[in-house]
This record gives sequence, C-alpha cells and structure tokens, in this order.
Amino acid sequence: MGRTYLSRARSARRGATGAVLWSGLALVAACKTTTTPPPIADTQGDDASGTTDDRDATTVTTTNEASTSAQDDAGAAVDTGTVTCIANLTDDPKNCGYCGHSCQGGTCTAGLCPAAQIAQATNGSVQGIAVDDTHVFWTSPSGGIFDRALGGTAMTGVLPQTPNPYAIAVTATNLFWTDLSTQSVYEEVNPDNSSGSTFVWSLAPDGSVGAAKPVAIAVDVPQSPDAGGGAMSNVYWVDAELGTVNQAPQAGGNVIVLARNQAQPQAIAVDLDHVYWVNGGSGGIGTVNSVPIGGGTVTTLATGQSKPVGIAVDPSYTHIYWISGVNAHDQPSVSSVLSLAIGAPPGTPPTVLASGYGSPMGIAVDDEYVYWTNYTDGTVVKTRTSGEGAPYTLASGSTNCNNPAAIVVKDNTVYWANQGNGTIFKVPN
Repeated sequence: MGRTYLSRARSARRGATGAVLWSGLALVAACKTTTTPPPIADTQGDDASGTTDDRDATTVTTTNEASTSAQDDAGAAVDTGTVTCIANLTDDPKNCGYCGHSCQGGTCTAGLCPAAQIAQATNGSVQGIAVDDTHVFWTSPSGGIFDRALGGTAMTGVLPQTPNPYAIAVTATNLFWTDLSTQSVYEEVNPDNSSGSTFVWSLAPDGSVGAAKPVAIAVDVPQSPDAGGGAMSNVYWVDAELGTVNQAPQAGGNVIVLARNQAQPQAIAVDLDHVYWVNGGSGGIGTVNSVPIGGGTVTTLATGQSKPVGIAVDPSYTHIYWISGVNAHDQPSVSSVLSLAIGAPPGTPPTVLASGYGSPMGIAVDDEYVYWTNYTDGTVVKTRTSGEGAPYTLASGSTNCNNPAAIVVKDNTVYWANQGNGTIFKVPN
C-alpha cells in the first residue's frame, strides 16, 4: 500500500557486439486492401493523380481521406464526400483502390498497396510493439526485447533481456516495458548509448510487491506551446492483479498509485492532464475511467462495456477511443470501436464508430483516423474519428495478418504485430 521505490542499476548495452538474430527484409503484397473507399473527401473535380491523359485510366468518383478544400459562396468549407480523379484505380500508386489513396512510393497492384514484413521473431511470438523515428521495438513473451532500424535488415537484442516482457512504449530517448515474470516495470535510458542506465520499478519501501501483473504501459506526450509549454516526463502502467493504476517519473523516483481497487485494468493512455484506462470488470462487464495526472478523483466515463480492451487518445486531445465486446478466443466474437469526447458530461453515451468485427484487440489513432486490429478476423481496419463514412480494411489475409494484436500508427504508416506467426508488418495508411 506504500509508495514504491526505484532501484537503479547500470546495464550492459547492445550495439555492434549485439547478436544479430534476424536479417533479410521481405517486401510482400501479402495483406490485401479492399477496393471500398474510406469515408469523406474533398471535392473539386481535381485529378488527384496528376494524370491528365491516360488512355488506360477511368474517370471515377469516390470518397477518400483528403481534407476538405472546396468553399461555398460565403467562403465556408464544403464537404460533399466525393472526389473525382482520372486514374486506373487498380495500378495507380497515387490512387490505389480509391481516389487519393497513395502507396507512398510503393507500387499498386490490383488496387492494393503492398504490405511489408519488417520483422520475424526467432524465439516465439510478438506481444507488444513501439515505433520511434528510427526503430521499431517489440517484446517476445518467450523472453527478450528486440529492435530493428526502420529501413534496415538486422534484428538486435536490447539489453537487459528480461524473461517475459509484455507491454512496451518509447519516447525520443528512452524505452519502457513491463515484465510479467519479474513483476517489474523497466526503463532503458538512451538505448543507443552504451553509457545508458536501466531503471526498475518493482518493490514498495516496506518490501511488499509493487507490481504483480503490469499488462499495459504509456508515457507522457509532448506538450504543445499553447498548452503551457514543456512536456511532463512520467511513465504510467496498470496492474491487472493488484488492480492499480500507477505513475512514476522517467528520471527516477517513487511510484504514485493513482487508482486502487480497479477490476482487471487492461489498457492505458494519457493526454496532457489525465490518465485513461479500461477495466475488464467482474464477469466481463467493464468500465472506462480517468484520473488526473498526479492523482485526484477517479471518474467512470463509461459503464456496461463488454470485456473492453485497448484505449487511445487522439493527437488533439479531444476524444478517447476504445474497443468493447472482446473475447479473442471465443468465436464468434463481435465487437465495437467506440469514442467519447474528453470532458463530456457524466452519463454521455459513447459513439459507436464501427461494429461487427471479430475480436478487435489493438487500437491506435492519428489526426483523422482510428485504426484497430481484429484478432479472429485477421484484418487491420481504419475509420474516420468523426464516425462519418464506412470503415476501410487496410490489410487482411491468414498468413500475414495472423492473429494481429498490437498496433501503432506513425508518419502515415501503420505497424502491427501478428501473434499467430510472430511477425511485424507495415502498410501505408
């Protein structure tokens, strides 16, 4: 019940002497995208491909993800939900599958942007993934934390190697993960610097257990200048066995227990002011909750959620997103993706953005879209954060979307981990 303390130890470092456990970047058109266009677009009749004379092209009108730029007579933005392009949607890499959908330098085949396999775990499946500007990191439940440079070929082990790493997060300089066997939360400072250190949060000052089953982790996001400037530097995690939500300074220090007596907390996210998490609940009926950073009153934002997993906050800090109705090992398992405005009055019902999917697991969000993986369906899907239009399947296929779970979106690219075959894939968003 007391505040936990931080133990600090110097760590061995990975680098040129680290074992290369995987090599060979494989680019494959494995997971196919649908030709059904995603929602809402701008409409000016422009040729999104820049093609004005292509005898093989067809003039088509579709919805797409482009931002609205048309204006009415008063100069107000108008969004009719359609865009016209002159393109062959089956092979135009700038209009692949629908107008304005770019394969970002890749080819377009049969209306599909090819997915790329970027990692294959050699010691079991992939549990969690994190991506920074230069590397993709992942955990393997059979032991080990690994990374690979984006655009590189070699897989390298991150030290220290813990026996059962689970959730993982990354900042511009530091790497964080939880381990279920050691019942600890780790921070690797400057993972590309041999003089880095490892911080471990595990025990309370009285010697009692401070982490038993830390299943999800999050780190502070940079604070914008108009929000006060300067970023906080905390790490947060939920413990499913102890029923706690926790906070600790990244620079080292005591753990603050933000919430206790939570029923099976499963996922966590943060904005500039609050920590958000989902509780699996007793009997599979859970809740969505929040608490101020640093501590305060715990607020229940949504009740009656069926086995909720995954939670995310959009970059503008206006809404939270989560998945409800999940049991990845029961079939059929039909679930929904939901959103709720931050600061909405108590009792405000969440908005259902999408439903009817088999076992959604991981969730991520950017400025326009929310993305999620469907474990039993074997798909990666996106839909607009506004809820307008229909969801769009980015990737599918039993081989290369094999029980997809953890998902990250960064720099117009979606990354996901396949638990079924231990691979990590990416595709243009």
